Amino acid sequence: HREKRNKIPNRLKMKTHLLLLFSAMILPLNSEHGISMIGETPTPVMDTVCEGSVTLYDSYGSHTVVTQDVNEMSAVVIERALMEGCGCFTLHSMTNFRGRNCFLRTIGEHSRVEIGFGRVRSVSRVDC
Repeated sequence: HREKRNKIPNRLKMKTHLLLLFSAMILPLNSEHGISMIGETPTPVMDTVCEGSVTLYDSYGSHTVVTQDVNEMSAVVIERALMEGCGCFTLHSMTNFRGRNCFLRTIGEHSRVEIGFGRVRSVSRVDC
């Protein structure tokens, strides 16, 4: 009389081995440079922290740096806005995120003409 043993089917063993081998081949992590290699194309590892800002410049050379939602600010008449880092922002012509608005999604400088209005009263940080 033979003793019954719980055997894992060969097909399941093979799938598990292939999955582990495949994972080991394509997902090595270079933590020194923060790059995950998939195949031969490096892709950056996404941090959970997003640190971005928009700097509002007026015609007198003064500036205001915004990194989070500001629902009421003194009327800043801007000449340009500079977006840096990650994240996106929306500029609003009225307090509490109302009035005309301009969605900034690209890093770099944005002129008053591109924005479409000059007086900024609130700024919201939004998902891109």
